[in-house]
Amino acid sequence: MRSYGGEMEVESVVGQGTTFRVLLPRAAAGQARMVGVPGVGLEPTFP
Repeated sequence: MRSYGGEMEVESVVGQGTTFRVLLPRAAAGQARMVGVPGVGLEPTFP
């Protein structure tokens, strides 16, 4: 995720739950597309 310029934050409070935040950079129109990877799922690719 870091290689794409993103971050992941995790916050956990006993008895209240856990919050995950996934922060990804915005791609300009036409720069990113989703590609299926067998056995893994979808991953973004950049030209």
